[in-house]
Amino acid sequence: AGRYPNEVDRNIAKASVYLQWGMVMKATGRLDEAREKLHASLQTIGQTVMRNRSYVADLAEIEASLAAIEIDLKDYRRAEALCEGRYAASPKAIQGKAGLLRTYGNLYTQMGLYMEAGRKYSESLTSYQRLIQTHNMQYDAEMALVFNNMGTMYEQMGNLSDAITNYKTAAKNLGRVQQSHPRYMTDYANTLANIGNIYRKYGKQDSSLKYMEEA
Repeated sequence: AGRYPNEVDRNIAKASVYLQWGMVMKATGRLDEAREKLHASLQTIGQTVMRNRSYVADLAEIEASLAAIEIDLKDYRRAEALCEGRYAASPKAIQGKAGLLRTYGNLYTQMGLYMEAGRKYSESLTSYQRLIQTHNMQYDAEMALVFNNMGTMYEQMGNLSDAITNYKTAAKNLGRVQQSHPRYMTDYANTLANIGNIYRKYGKQDSSLKYMEEA
């Protein structure tokens, strides 16, 4: 309390702690505890956003993280409800919206509602395209992850041609970004493996092995 005499600052700090705590719980597989911490984070920052819209992007980030946990817990109705927020027009808020739309696309893909999934992925890409105008490579990487998810959607639909096109777009962007941002190396490797798996389904074993080995 002494470090944060201002109530808004105190709530934002508290929400951040709950968010990080929840992500640690998720990383260790303790999803119910992760949900509990993120709900606490959401409730804390929600009280602040009601009075100060400057923190709407932080709210969007927490909603996106919580929606991802609800998907892991197979509670799609809760996940869907979390994916219906309103956002400001600031770059941070746009990024939060783009991430949430991607989560929404993942939700619909898992439910087999591919038309809805494609629509959400498209909206997510549009948001990231607005951010890429700032030439921030992080946004390039996040956009690449949407392409990778779209590849998964098409693969589940049996449309291998569009699947590999999207996977290759994702791999091209992630390959460039991970050279200077190593945290995306795992995403790059996963995308290469996805391409290899598509070639395996095509019966092109040499191409499949090439991508698997690189992954």
